[in-house]
Amino acid sequence: MHSQCPPYYNQFWQSPPNTPNTHTSSMNNGNSYFANNGQNTIDSDVLKKLLNRLDNIDKKLGQLDLITAKITNIAERLTCIEKRREDIEKSQNFLADNYETVSKTAEGNKTNIINIKRDLKTMADENLNLKQTNNSLKEDVIDLKCRSMRDNLLFFGITEVVDNNQPSIGTTVNASGGTQTASGEPLDASGDTPNAAMGSATYDRSRAEDCVSKVLRFCREHLQITDPESVIQIDRAHRIGRYQRNKVRPIVAKFKDSQSIMCTKNALRRVDLRRTPYNVIEQYPAEVLERRKSLVGHMMQARRDGKRAFLVRDRLFIDGRPFIPTSTPPQ
Repeated sequence: MHSQCPPYYNQFWQSPPNTPNTHTSSMNNGNSYFANNGQNTIDSDVLKKLLNRLDNIDKKLGQLDLITAKITNIAERLTCIEKRREDIEKSQNFLADNYETVSKTAEGNKTNIINIKRDLKTMADENLNLKQTNNSLKEDVIDLKCRSMRDNLLFFGITEVVDNNQPSIGTTVNASGGTQTASGEPLDASGDTPNAAMGSATYDRSRAEDCVSKVLRFCREHLQITDPESVIQIDRAHRIGRYQRNKVRPIVAKFKDSQSIMCTKNALRRVDLRRTPYNVIEQYPAEVLERRKSLVGHMMQARRDGKRAFLVRDRLFIDGRPFIPTSTPPQ
């Protein structure tokens, strides 16, 4: 049994050489049964228990390395966690230090946004008022134009014949044989000054023809007005538009009173000029003409439906009621 144990176990059981074994002598003096048979059984049980305990201790001591390694790993992780905690704490302190500044800045931005919204609303209201005022002024200007043109009629198709040898009214013949205005500005081949704007009303060439006489002759021959010179009074008449070859410009005639223009309009209702090269219409501003053009389709559709429809300046009346278009006019 002792030979199977480690050396230090043998030393434990062996007595020193010179020391008397009191336990042996005591056992020898006792009962021979315990001395001979029971001694081996007791020693064997004790040894087994001791060996088992020692084996358990060895196993537990063997686990100390694993425990130490785990503790070292935990310590390293705790160190890392501590470092991260310190970093988080520093970041938190930084955020705390800047929170007040950011909060003040956000509050200031909020106030600025409120002020900007208020100013924007004020500007939007002012812009709306300006638009309304502008539209009102535009309508007033259009109304003034219409009023200034209410005694005017446009005559289309009247032949334009000009005597090129006769200088226009308001011009003189210079020494070189050319024509010039009263202010001395030369006239070009079309009868206009070189600086005349394209499309503007030109009178120099049209003044060489008597447009008033041509309008009165037209009223007599085509509108069948008896003695128009006595019943129609024309303030002035002239061609409008820039002179172009092979193109007849219309004549605008301004009547002196409403009786003269009403006489002409009544005569127009009695005759049919649709099969002739002539036409007579009222003069309107460009804005009114555009509006009338957009209402013609609705007027024709209403007439096809058997309704009474007519235009008054830039307004359409159907069966005596003003019509407000809400859709695209029919073709």
